Amino acid sequence: MSKNAILVATMMYMGAMQETGIIEPKEIRQEKPKQKDSKEIIPNGCKKYYFTKSGEHYTEKPKGYEIVFECIASNVKTAVKKFKKHSF
Repeated sequence: MSKNAILVATMMYMGAMQETGIIEPKEIRQEKPKQKDSKEIIPNGCKKYYFTKSGEHYTEKPKGYEIVFECIASNVKTAVKKFKKHSF
């Protein structure tokens, strides 16, 4: 048989299979597992910094102040850079 005849026969076979539903994949919907409320992971050597409107920074969330920015940084200098980049 020639290559064209083999190709046509194969396509006819696949068409017949598709009409019967043998090739057609079944749709299986899997529910995604519910994610647990995980705490924010802070890498070793880093701290979480909180900034107020005036630019003051704290390592613990201060009471009575409005926090406008918070970030995780390895030191104060990096945290201030992130705050300035966020502010402008």
